[in-house]
Amino acid sequence: MIVLSLILTILKPRLGSALRLFSTSKPKTYKSKDILYKTSFLPASTHAVLKEESLNLLSQLKPDRNSVAHQRVGCSVTPGSKIHDIASSDMFRDRVRQLTGMPSLVLASNVPVELRRYLPESNGMEWHVDDVLFEDNLTGQPVRQTELVVTILNHSLTKTMWKDKHDEASITSTWTEENSVICIRAAGVEHAVRRESRVNTQGVGRVILKLVFVDDGVTKLSQVGKEVLGQVPPMRARRRRK
Repeated sequence: MIVLSLILTILKPRLGSALRLFSTSKPKTYKSKDILYKTSFLPASTHAVLKEESLNLLSQLKPDRNSVAHQRVGCSVTPGSKIHDIASSDMFRDRVRQLTGMPSLVLASNVPVELRRYLPESNGMEWHVDDVLFEDNLTGQPVRQTELVVTILNHSLTKTMWKDKHDEASITSTWTEENSVICIRAAGVEHAVRRESRVNTQGVGRVILKLVFVDDGVTKLSQVGKEVLGQVPPMRARRRRK
């Protein structure tokens, strides 16, 4: 018993660190509020790869035709690229599932992973609610997807804001840290991105990765989904660096 007690004493700090990995995820909170923000989403080494690859692609980004976004450019990410490999990895999927408490979520196979950049002078994005992009394969009933925004770089003075699902007068506002993630359920909370009156001309603005996760087996796009996806500019093909 004494030996067991000593072992537990030694292991307790390490076990505590492991258990705290997703301690701020609060899956029940996500399910009830339809939104969740978490810092330190990915391992530092993985985030470093995303940052390097994103900087290499900035010249390929094209103006976004989304009417609610201002001074934003973007493109879809080619399957087989390092960025797409990370986004479609089991590690990434498992972290999304743990954060949301939704064990059946998978990366939507028919929705592109998008790299987006808000230019330094961007005023952000107007208040809006994300459209439902999917419907049940058999019944045609709407199926709400979970949309993720991973902040890769942030030199901007913008803040992401969202209204409480149960009290729209209550607004949360935060400057999203690099390697943070926001999970938002479609047809859920109203949200926006706003810039301060001044502009930070140093740096690249704010660079994010936009992804869509949906329940495993759901593949049928709604008419709205088809229209929304028609606005995503493709990225020119690039060879994977060896």
